[in-house]
Amino acid sequence: MHKMNILVASNHQPNAAEGGMNLASELCAQLGQRHNVTHVNFKQLLDPRTRRIMEIGSPDIMHLIFPISISVSLMLHSLRLTRLLPQSRLIVSALQPPYHPMMTLPLLKSLKPSLVFVQSPRTSNIYERYGFRAEFLPSGVNTQRFLPISTARKTALRKSWGIDPNSFVVLHVGPARPGRNLGVLMELAKKGCYVIVVASSSISPDLSLITDLRGSGCKVLTSYVSNIEEIYAISDCYVFPTVNPFFSIEFPLSVLEAMSCNISIVAYPFGGLPTCFKDGDGYAYANSHESLIEKVMEQRSSRKSKLANREKVLRYDWIHIAKQVENMYFSQS
Repeated sequence: MHKMNILVASNHQPNAAEGGMNLASELCAQLGQRHNVTHVNFKQLLDPRTRRIMEIGSPDIMHLIFPISISVSLMLHSLRLTRLLPQSRLIVSALQPPYHPMMTLPLLKSLKPSLVFVQSPRTSNIYERYGFRAEFLPSGVNTQRFLPISTARKTALRKSWGIDPNSFVVLHVGPARPGRNLGVLMELAKKGCYVIVVASSSISPDLSLITDLRGSGCKVLTSYVSNIEEIYAISDCYVFPTVNPFFSIEFPLSVLEAMSCNISIVAYPFGGLPTCFKDGDGYAYANSHESLIEKVMEQRSSRKSKLANREKVLRYDWIHIAKQVENMYFSQS
């Protein structure tokens, strides 16, 4: 395989604490080990300096990783870019379903992408109905960063964070927004769980929700946490209560990171998760508010049981995901 020139545009920013941003950064880091990768923020696309770099680099592949549901303004920016670099093959990653498909997808069609990566069968069906070639591509995880730890290490870390070593610690990581359905975490706190919410520092939190979470007994962290792997490792159970597909990427990185640390998972069957992970061995799907609480309590009762979540997630290491992307790049050239 020859070395390619790849231009990736995303909503990346330093110290990102949001799924789409982290996904783009991790993917570029892996691809950059074998190819020439230029990673720019969407806001930089029309900057004359960026345009000169792109013209000189003559990218073989342009990969646009759309951060949220595709907006009309973003489509127009992207259309200008494709006209600037007509020889480059265009690939798009859609991390959420289109919010207004009848408005945005005809615009996307004008970009003539050769391939659209999606994160759920439902979104794949939407794009295929509009005539796009869609391929399912899950998110990845750095399995060398997110590691299980020994009981002794967990006890020591909990003490450093001011947490009772015997507590049943429930964790959620992501934006503190009403659409994320975080009310269930308040109920878990009232039922005696030690609930930690790491609110994304990249997306402004809903202050009233933060107040309610703290008022119910949840520990809420709103600043950037550089050693987030420690928070996962000291937890017992990761809860992903989000149902609305427009409030998360459809293959949440946080679920994979928690699995890599081999803690139990309770989640709704969200996005592409059920395509890759089944119930059992410390992984459970809920189908209602009540069943989610019930399944967390079941994990609490069986906290000494053997878990197999790390084993399940190893195949989704970023090394493997990047290789899958790389193979699709070459199939387009």
